[in-house]
Amino acid sequence: MTQTIDITKVTHCFSRNIAKEYGVNAALVFGYISHKIHTSKNIVNGKHWYYATVDQIAQVYPYLKRTAVYEALRSLTSDNGLLIAGCYNKKSYDRTTWYAFRTKEVAKLAEISPIYFKVLDAVHYDVAKAVLLSNLRYWIDENRKTNPGYNLHAMSPTQLADMLPFSKATIQRKLRELVEVEGELASVAALDGRDPALYGFLEEVTVTVDCFLERPKSAEMPIKLLNDYSKAELPQSESQNTITGGSNPVSCSLRPE
Repeated sequence: MTQTIDITKVTHCFSRNIAKEYGVNAALVFGYISHKIHTSKNIVNGKHWYYATVDQIAQVYPYLKRTAVYEALRSLTSDNGLLIAGCYNKKSYDRTTWYAFRTKEVAKLAEISPIYFKVLDAVHYDVAKAVLLSNLRYWIDENRKTNPGYNLHAMSPTQLADMLPFSKATIQRKLRELVEVEGELASVAALDGRDPALYGFLEEVTVTVDCFLERPKSAEMPIKLLNDYSKAELPQSESQNTITGGSNPVSCSLRPE
């Protein structure tokens, strides 16, 4: 019987370090196979093995094409890969591939620096956008613990590119698409053109709110993965900013309520 999984409640993760070296898809697949090897009772030549076809593994990732999973497996089992492949099937015509860790050290890599995202977001958009959405949601929720009306948060593509396995150009493009194409986010450009723009979930951002304006040059802002404006006292001005969301930009002054 085929088990039906409600993907609206499912999150996936991958190792930041593995993604930077082997790619995001390989990091995703490695995380799954790593878990299966750890729980496997199939022992051959002193190693624990997990076996599965490409199609079986691809079913775990509704947001990846079969070819992407195949290429990820090929990368992971290459000469410099994290896994080794074998064939220990009882029937000669069965070509199901078996997987094991190349070294004992490799077994712990999947748990280092995990990056989480919602599967449903990856299905609707892609993995990079899903990661950015989860990142933004995390920081908004964190700030709401002390400021319940916190709706907008700064996202710096430069800083994010240092923390995530995506280039600055990719992050800029994905954020722009989440605002202008997907209509998932609303954004507020910084007045000085240098500070990171503010982003919020469109359905949570009111149309008319007061604006975060130019940062005082003397103020040193705390920098995390995303800049945190919640505790900064910023001067007000009569200048106008544009909040962009979906296909209807609205000129207004902005501040999270």
